[in-house]
Parts: sequence; C-alpha cells; structure tokens
Amino acid sequence: MHSNKPRFRTAIGLAVATTLASACTPSHDQQVARGLYLVKVMGCGDCHTPGGLTPKPDMSRLLAGSDANFVVPGVGTFGPPNLTPDKGTGLGTWTTDQIVKAFTTGVTPSGRTLGPAMPRTSATSPRRTRLT
Repeated sequence: MHSNKPRFRTAIGLAVATTLASACTPSHDQQVARGLYLVKVMGCGDCHTPGGLTPKPDMSRLLAGSDANFVVPGVGTFGPPNLTPDKGTGLGTWTTDQIVKAFTTGVTPSGRTLGPAMPRTSATSPRRTRLT
C-alpha cells in the first residue's frame, strides 16, 4: 500500500517555507521607515537638505540637496546633491544596487567617485546598508 505522507509533508514544508519567506520580506512602508531611520542615524539630512548647514534646515525638503557648498581644504568645494527619488535631479533613475554601491564603495553609476566628505566608510558594513 502506498502512503501519501511524504507528499503531504513536502506540501506542508513548502507552504511553511513560502509563508516564512513572505513574512520576512518588508513591506514598502517598512522599507521607507527603515530608510528614514538610516537617514537620521547617518545624518544625511545635515548636508543634503536645503539649509542643512545652517541652524534652520528646510525639513519640508528633506534630502532635496544643499543650497550651500562647503570647502574641504586641499581637496575642493562640494555641494551635497539631491538624494530624493526625483528622476531629473535626484536618484530616481538609480537602481537599489547602484545606491548601495555608491554608499558602500563611494562610486556612482556614472563611475564618479564621491567626495571625501561623504561618510561612506561608516556605511560599508553590509549589515548597515541592507535595504530589506
């Protein structure tokens, strides 16, 4: 007599694995909340927000790019760019992998190296930069 127990166990195992995998995938809202947390912890808005280099940052334009440049002696002048998802002026055309690469290696999709003012060395741990 042939038993259906192995097939049943396999089906249950697959159902449990699928359920666990989907439960581990963060929702869009969870990803946005995680991103906002990282922005706050890393201090991204301090430089990449209009007025961020002054006592009165424009938080209604968080990460929209600095309205002021700053000088790193011996290196150059830097203007922190727009980090919003705007496709014309921000990161809207970058993939998640390209953003992670820029944060962890300091190289943009075009191959440009980010200035030394970008504190990417504090974001190089894969654990800290995981977006999911």
